[in-house]
Amino acid sequence: MKKPKNYVSGPVPIYMRITVDGIPKEVSIGRSVDPSRWRPKANRAAGTKEESRTLNSHLETLVRNMDDVHTILIKENATITADLLKMRFLGQDIKRHYLIEIYLAIIERWKPCSAKDKSQAR
Repeated sequence: MKKPKNYVSGPVPIYMRITVDGIPKEVSIGRSVDPSRWRPKANRAAGTKEESRTLNSHLETLVRNMDDVHTILIKENATITADLLKMRFLGQDIKRHYLIEIYLAIIERWKPCSAKDKSQAR
């Protein structure tokens, strides 16, 4: 949990901390919990209500997903850092190709060809 500076009452956002070689990185999990229902030693919500069970299940899924990311990086022989784990977990380490970029690259490739074709046609 990470309480905001001006916190008075109500739910508090939950963050996942990734630490490698003493370097921490934090990621918001997009969920929040009432501080009175949070157990810091277990890093889980207390109680058996549906809300607590759902949150705890979500937390377990996140831990498994992070373990999977770590395993994949080990198989790739990558140098594992907290930042790399965070970026891979969020899917931000992969270069995305957008249609407009591909279109502009094709146009650039065809420019020299079209200039030659025009001069030969005359």
